[in-house]
Amino acid sequence: MPRAPKTAKPVKLTKPTKQAKKTWKYYLGMVLFIYSFIPYIIAFLLPLFGVSVAKLVTYITISIVSAEVAFFISIVLLGKTIIHRIKSTIRKFFFKNKKKKTIDTTKPVVIGPIRHRIGIALLILSAAPYPLAEIAMFFGYPRDGQHIAFLLMLLAGDAVFVGAFFVLGSSFLEKVKKLFQREEI
Repeated sequence: MPRAPKTAKPVKLTKPTKQAKKTWKYYLGMVLFIYSFIPYIIAFLLPLFGVSVAKLVTYITISIVSAEVAFFISIVLLGKTIIHRIKSTIRKFFFKNKKKKTIDTTKPVVIGPIRHRIGIALLILSAAPYPLAEIAMFFGYPRDGQHIAFLLMLLAGDAVFVGAFFVLGSSFLEKVKKLFQREEI
């Protein structure tokens, strides 16, 4: 039986990737995201300038809190795309020789109840160092030589805060982002 000649071109089944519209939210989010790393650098360089210990702890605390606030706002503004980029960068860094996995970013990843509870617990625990620091200052701490431990306690709270968002995943970030969106009437 003779075959019919092919006249139709094959149809592409894949959709072209849709680029996100870069609005003021994107640019402000990127500026805040980049800024959120600068106070940590400043915090490690401040002791080199011979500032008194009381001023040093104050400046470092203020800079780290501003970094955390800037990071949180940038995540809200940028949404899940930045989380996926950070995750892919971390995966590339640690798993260079591993087999590549393709992740479908269009479908929300559903996390289990245990992972959700762990993430919420981490999110709540990340706030613990700040009231503990205030209570410690009320009782006269940090004393001589304890300032570094005091600073490390605050930094640990920041690290747990960022880690909580990775545990909770991008679907949680979308829920947080919706908290800040104004409803149209």
